Amino acid sequence: MTKDFHMHPQVVLAPDRFDAFAAQAIARGIGEVCITDHMPLSTSHAGDRIPAGRVSDYCRTVRKITEKYAGTLSVKLGIEIDYHPDFTDEIESVLRAGDFDFVLGSSHMHVGQCDIFRLVSTRNEYAEAALQNTLLAAQSGYFHAISHLDMYRWIFTLPKRFPLQDDGYALEKHWPAIERVLHAISENGLWMEINPHLAIIQGSLSGMYPERDIVARALEMDIRCCYGSDAHTAEHVGEMLCELRQHPVYGKALKEWEEEA
Repeated sequence: MTKDFHMHPQVVLAPDRFDAFAAQAIARGIGEVCITDHMPLSTSHAGDRIPAGRVSDYCRTVRKITEKYAGTLSVKLGIEIDYHPDFTDEIESVLRAGDFDFVLGSSHMHVGQCDIFRLVSTRNEYAEAALQNTLLAAQSGYFHAISHLDMYRWIFTLPKRFPLQDDGYALEKHWPAIERVLHAISENGLWMEINPHLAIIQGSLSGMYPERDIVARALEMDIRCCYGSDAHTAEHVGEMLCELRQHPVYGKALKEWEEEA
């Protein structure tokens, strides 16, 4: 079954907004999706976040959507959790508020009180800090999957917004940290997400999260990989799935995901 388990239709404020996401999923032959709007954060009020105090409303809304599409499209209740050690109380409060089918763990080091730019000044420093946070997320016991493992690459494409010194980021400089993250994912039985968000922006599979070599190493370790489009608009639901299926590494990584009923 073709599945997309990462999307942000912002259903609390506009439940009908999901209809366009569903239509795109069905048009692309996707049989199951998971709605994963971002958890509330007291220090961040981005539009793709569940409004503060409304996690229970969010869960009820998604379950109603599930009923609405029964027999047409399988819709799961998920959430994207911004992991940081300082967010532990907020994370646990959110998880108590809903019986989630799928919980994505993310490292968004630029939000809220974890504003890492007070502590790092270069791209390599930022990548190392993000990977350390992702390691802690994988060890936390909160998640079913780790999302966009190397999302720090997106940060590097926005130098005016995120002022980091370009000190020659290269994947090989961070391989020990990446190995630690992969081992934590494996040891805790988590999925590793294949995510096209940056690839869509760049128009190339070279922008896929994670980078090809990370996925190849994950396959060597028998880590299971899942797919999530990270769609914030309906047009991106299921994006790049055709290209990924034909790719020698990403296609192999997603084979088990798509074969699992």
